[in-house]
Amino acid sequence: MFWFTLLTVVVAAQPRTAGYQFTVDLRAVDSDRLMVHVKLPALSGVGSKLVWAFPRIIPGTYRISDFGQFISQVKAYDRQGRLLPVKKIDTNRWQINGTAQPERITYLVDDIVDTEKKHNIYAMSASNIEAGMNFVLNTPAFFGYLEGYTQLPVRLEISKPETFYGATSMMPIAQTNTSDVFEMSSIDALYDGPLLYAVPDTTVVTVGNCRVLVAVYSPNHKITSAQIASWLEPLLRATQAFLGGKLPTDQYAFLYYFRDPNLKHSFPNQNMGALEHTRSSFYYLPEMSADALQKDVTDMSSHEFFHIITPLTIASKEIKQFNFSRPVLSQHLWLYEGATEYFSRLVQAQYGLKSTETFLGELVRKIVMSRNQFNDKLPFTVLSKESAGKYADQYVNVYQKGALIAACLDLQLLHRSQGRYGLRELARDLGNRYGKDSAFNDAELFGEIGRLTGPETEAFLQRYVAGGEPIPYEYYLGLAGVKYAAEAREEVYTLGGFGTYQDAGGWLWVDDTSELNAFGKKMGYQPGDKIVSVNGELMRGNQVPSRLSNVKKQLHLGDTLRVRVVRKSDSIWLVQPVEKVTVIYKNQISLQADASAEALVVQQAWLKPAASFTTTGFVPQDTTQVGSTDAYPDSGAALPVPADLRTEGEIHR
Repeated sequence: MFWFTLLTVVVAAQPRTAGYQFTVDLRAVDSDRLMVHVKLPALSGVGSKLVWAFPRIIPGTYRISDFGQFISQVKAYDRQGRLLPVKKIDTNRWQINGTAQPERITYLVDDIVDTEKKHNIYAMSASNIEAGMNFVLNTPAFFGYLEGYTQLPVRLEISKPETFYGATSMMPIAQTNTSDVFEMSSIDALYDGPLLYAVPDTTVVTVGNCRVLVAVYSPNHKITSAQIASWLEPLLRATQAFLGGKLPTDQYAFLYYFRDPNLKHSFPNQNMGALEHTRSSFYYLPEMSADALQKDVTDMSSHEFFHIITPLTIASKEIKQFNFSRPVLSQHLWLYEGATEYFSRLVQAQYGLKSTETFLGELVRKIVMSRNQFNDKLPFTVLSKESAGKYADQYVNVYQKGALIAACLDLQLLHRSQGRYGLRELARDLGNRYGKDSAFNDAELFGEIGRLTGPETEAFLQRYVAGGEPIPYEYYLGLAGVKYAAEAREEVYTLGGFGTYQDAGGWLWVDDTSELNAFGKKMGYQPGDKIVSVNGELMRGNQVPSRLSNVKKQLHLGDTLRVRVVRKSDSIWLVQPVEKVTVIYKNQISLQADASAEALVVQQAWLKPAASFTTTGFVPQDTTQVGSTDAYPDSGAALPVPADLRTEGEIHR
């Protein structure tokens, strides 16, 4: 209370400024709440009635958040320090009345991360106020604005515990052991800069032209910034090469918050996600071992970093002139999220950070998820426009089918240009056309892409993105000599369809005969049979799977299968003429051994690093555009061909 009184005297003595001046003291936590003080800009030509607001929605989340529900005790004062009437008009807005303009506002911000209140805010955009431990300042949750005045400059002063470090991509204009001061050009720029305050665990790496900060809060010290930096450095070097030798920013901050599994949060235990901004990204992740986290952290970080290109450089007016109060969404999530997701995986495949098989398996996983869990006939432009409303349940498909749209478009472009021009080059040209300072009209993008690349590309977009026709993945993957089959049948020799296990001594045992096929029944397998040999191959040790595979490969029509088993101490032979069975394989993908020369040219351009590439247009160095944010729920493990998405035919078969 003394601090508040002192601030009143000091502020009253100062002249009015042209922008907002926010102050918050992280040392003054009261029941997981913080008081924010705002000195308001001097406004001319306006009446006394103004509206103080917090975002209802922020870019990229495609979800109504209503940050105002965690704001309370909003008070407004005039130049003489007198209270002005304040009326809450909805969840996110307060009308300030009176005969004079307000000079300053105060309000309380509540912790979202551990609240018991039901809400719809993503964990990666939430506030966290944990005295003595950490503070997560996702700025839309802390700082409001006067409606109609988001483009005024902002000054932010944060007082902090002496042992805490504020990790952010924003550069302070002044700094002491207990304070940081930042200046931004607008509320948009303020919302573009998340901050993580904690006892510092940071690592800085330099990749080409870019200084990269990695900051970690891991309450039980299960993972460190140095470990994550060691994963990110090769990823960023690959990205640098992918983009022609220069990263699209000169500084970047990766901010990782790891959730203590023993603390109660307002999100599910395994919830994870990330928000991207122009020069940073914020991550909310479960605290686990480094080995368990490495794949998800790498994939998510790659995705968020590539957002610098879309939508933080290439975007429509709906993104670059964002309306925080009323959802007005773009129809091009296939570009903002789909292409970003695709590039984030492709760069790892091209530069050897994951195998070709793993990359192709990820595409298969996305095909199956998009077809089985979502409406594959819903036009993607419609999904995008209604992703915060009518089609909110379809939103996650932007990471599945959205990435597949990008992959197929890439393959078509590479095919038509004989490997010389793909989606990456199209993104470069769109960057040249629009860049950080301009935006395209939503309805005109397909036509512009058609002018850059030809009518066939525009037809593709109209047919599979604006239209509801399912994409023939078999055709587009085939352009690169990749064979994909949603379902395939094959006649193969069978061992009988029995299930097995190996004991501590390495011997193979029959333990499941519930799926014996007709041949297996003729053989007479029984649970508890110890398999000693199959056609002379000893069934003991680590080589059992490969030996069984070799046996099957060597079988021919007219051969006999001879299996020696021990059954209740008796050694017996199970013998039958070999037979074939029909095996149904689902969602199989592989490189074609007999691919055409034309397809191999596309395959080489698709899966191997380009010899040269320039990045003109991808340099949003001084942008003040608010950073888009997005939830990133696609965190499943990558499998060369996901076992849960295919039907194999036999067990040991």
